[in-house]
Amino acid sequence: MSNARITVDIMYAGEAAASKNRHYFVIQEEEGYQRFADDVSSLAVLYVTAHDYSLKHADAKIIIHCRVDSAEQYQHLQQALLMHSDLLPNELSVSLFHKDLLAHKDEAVSLIGSGSIDQDAHANAEHMMSLARLKKLTINTAENVDFKEFIAWRSMKSGERALAVMLDADGCIYNYNYTMMLLMLIFKYSDQIKQLAKSDRQHHPEKKTFADKLMAEIKSVNPVDFTDDLCNMWLDHLTLHGRIDDADIRADSLKYRDDHYKPVVRQYMRYLSNIHPDIMMCIIYQANQGLFERIVNQATSEQCAGVVLMVGSNRQSAEEDMNNSKWNATGLFFHDLHELTRYLNTIYHHKISFSLDRFLMADAYNNLHPGESYRRALQQPHGHPYSVFDKSKVSIVFAFMHHIKRNYPGVYLVKFFDDLKEIPRLLKNIIEDCGHRAVLPKDLPLKLIMYNGEFVRQGVDKADVELMGSGELDHDIYDSVMTMARLSGANLENIHCCAVSHNIAVKLDFEVFAARFLPEVNETPVRLNLEVLERCRLLFFSGIVAAHLEPDNSPSKRLT
Repeated sequence: MSNARITVDIMYAGEAAASKNRHYFVIQEEEGYQRFADDVSSLAVLYVTAHDYSLKHADAKIIIHCRVDSAEQYQHLQQALLMHSDLLPNELSVSLFHKDLLAHKDEAVSLIGSGSIDQDAHANAEHMMSLARLKKLTINTAENVDFKEFIAWRSMKSGERALAVMLDADGCIYNYNYTMMLLMLIFKYSDQIKQLAKSDRQHHPEKKTFADKLMAEIKSVNPVDFTDDLCNMWLDHLTLHGRIDDADIRADSLKYRDDHYKPVVRQYMRYLSNIHPDIMMCIIYQANQGLFERIVNQATSEQCAGVVLMVGSNRQSAEEDMNNSKWNATGLFFHDLHELTRYLNTIYHHKISFSLDRFLMADAYNNLHPGESYRRALQQPHGHPYSVFDKSKVSIVFAFMHHIKRNYPGVYLVKFFDDLKEIPRLLKNIIEDCGHRAVLPKDLPLKLIMYNGEFVRQGVDKADVELMGSGELDHDIYDSVMTMARLSGANLENIHCCAVSHNIAVKLDFEVFAARFLPEVNETPVRLNLEVLERCRLLFFSGIVAAHLEPDNSPSKRLT
């Protein structure tokens, strides 16, 4: 619970000074501030106070005096405000001190804001607290919030120009280069990795030195040198010599009867994260550096305030994230995307800011606040909401496009990167060829781009499919998602306790569903032509059959 004592001096100049100058004791006298008291660092209530009073007294000089009882709290607040002065309104002054300096206010640190006034400070401060609560039950915004992400999110929510990017997981972000870099480290350093990961000393000096060595080696790798023969050699080594020490991973491997290398790889991913979390982020980034460089270059050339990342994978619930992680011997996408956003903000801090929108289809199917399923996935081991595993991703594209349009009015383009060629082709067939553009919001272009560690087409703007909706904004996305699932015949009776696997694109009557978005609904809507339905079905499944027929020596992946 926040124990800060925050007072505000409002000073007018000239004749108004005598009658208008006031002194407030904020937390106890002002209503609406107590809900931010759970932030132990007091930054949330300080943020709201600063923007509220700057908005109410735009022509006055505002000085906020903030006294905290803890030297640690004082340090966290000072560091956050020094590094991110744009959290506070321009020219607003914060005088920060802790109780030991109470008799010496002249020794307090004076911090000056450089940002614009937040017109929606209360809602944004609540979002700040939700970011702090993502991985820890105790809310400490000053210590646990990536403020580059928060400020980018705040700018994009207010309507500033932005680029939205939906990312697939297996085969896309978790691609061939990712797998090879991971196998290379395990093959070369397995004993050292295991030894340091199991060290009882949390901040063992050798861990940092070893982590730096591994990350330097990852950055020096040329993916061109990776071959299938090398991959098979490393996998054979793991199969013959890999030992599973973690009890929970061993139990899973017996339960699912995995190929032996998969649980070994998952175990070493855990070891590497124990040594330093940035090792796995370095692998993901280096495996996709070309992708992120192009995203950054486009966003900066378009003068965007930021890039908003979203989960474009079929891992739309914690259960599917876990299942696909085990099935494909890859990371937990929710955790990795959360950490990757922070990592990208470190790398590109002089160019562009990244924000992660944590909306999932599990939120829609369980009527939860957007991002709640994501938060539970990062915090809780059990009791997660479920979702429909829509193989076609049609429902995902529908829900996310309307979510983006509603929450980020300044987004000028959505890019969806996926490794499967069937997804863009199927969406084009349904939305454009069959004339159902009304199911997507108008004035928000969507580019679907095939990417599997490499771009199938050369050039960032050479999308495999480009779609433009013509419909109005859906103000009840959750109801539409449920309707889409029901019309396609999905059994949602047990959606709150188990996952449902379904192919919505093949089984949904789009004429009936699209009627929801037409100005005038026909009394007798025309049924979807059976020939068109069959064409969609063959289009989707022919791609799956072809994928199974193609020789592939890389580790198998599930359709996500």
